[in-house]
Amino acid sequence: MITPVTDVIPLASNFLVPNGTFIVELIAFVIIVFLLFKYIVPPIDRAMTARQDAIRQQFADLDKAKEDANSAKDEFESQIADARKEAARIREDAREQGAAIIAEMREQAQAEANRIAEHGKSQIEAERQQAIASLRAEVGTLATGLAGRIVGESLEDDARQSRVVERFLTELETSDPVAAVQATPAQQAQAAAVAEAPTGFPGAVQAPADGSQPEGYVVKANGESMLYHAPGGRWYDTTQAEYWFKSEEDAVAAGFTKAGTRKKSAQ
Repeated sequence: MITPVTDVIPLASNFLVPNGTFIVELIAFVIIVFLLFKYIVPPIDRAMTARQDAIRQQFADLDKAKEDANSAKDEFESQIADARKEAARIREDAREQGAAIIAEMREQAQAEANRIAEHGKSQIEAERQQAIASLRAEVGTLATGLAGRIVGESLEDDARQSRVVERFLTELETSDPVAAVQATPAQQAQAAAVAEAPTGFPGAVQAPADGSQPEGYVVKANGESMLYHAPGGRWYDTTQAEYWFKSEEDAVAAGFTKAGTRKKSAQ
């Protein structure tokens, strides 16, 4: 039987067997690790922990700032909405107050205008009555004298004079105040005297000496020929009136005949 021969490895070259160098290295490593965990790792760990805490705090502060910003934004928007509502309410109130003030001012202006108009009417009426009273006291004799000269007949008779003055003042009272102011006393006295002057023909008035046409009288008449001329007639414009009538019916009733009708009747 053959026994195999194996190589014998020396203990000094076997890495599985620790030697003195390995032990020293192991001890040095342990010391280094101890020193690291004793003096180096704790500060680094504390620094890292502090850094992490600072980062967490920063994130927390950022979250809080974000919440505050959102809250401020919501509050600002709420204030803006309230301000807009308040501004709209103020504008509406101002519009209503302005309309009320305008309406009140209009009412006051209308009331003041009515008051001024009424005061003016009262003042005009008072002045008119005062003027009439003054005319009654001062113009009677003047109007009678002027009327007598115009119609060529004396009006010294008291009754006739009184009627002329009363007619003159009555027409003045019932006439338009503006027209009464514009008409002269002589013109008004002439109208009253012409209406009162005797003619002998009912409804007729004697023609004024100046050849003017009495107001309201349109038909011309001649006492000698007993003919009258109506407006639009052939000889109306060229005829000098001796008497005046208001209408053709008045002239016919007084016994006058329309000019031009006798010739036709004779034919």
